[in-house]
Amino acid sequence: MNDEFLNEDMYDADRTARFILAAHDRGMVKWQGFYLADHTKVIEQLAMSEQRQEQLVPRQSLSEMSAIMGEAMHRHQQVSIQRAMVNSDQITLPSIKGYVQGYDDEGFFVDNCHIAYTDLWHVTRDM
Repeated sequence: MNDEFLNEDMYDADRTARFILAAHDRGMVKWQGFYLADHTKVIEQLAMSEQRQEQLVPRQSLSEMSAIMGEAMHRHQQVSIQRAMVNSDQITLPSIKGYVQGYDDEGFFVDNCHIAYTDLWHVTRDM
């Protein structure tokens, strides 16, 4: 081991104090380089999903929605269904998109998912 690094004559307290006072702590900026690409991708996706909140459109009557769903089932067209549910922040749940497979006394089947008539708010056919 080299003893010159332990030499007290080389240590300058004033110089050390000036360095500490002059050094600027960049706070969290210095840690930004440690985010992995996967982390930034997830953060961006979360931000985008928060921005993609759907607006509640005017409610359709059940007969209107049934006609649109029947026509879509007949022509094998995809539908977008806005449900009559909102989350705790009064934001609508994401629309269900898919093909109408059938119906029963309680609701429609869209891509193997049963949607009750009471859960329907608005239906559009995707052309």
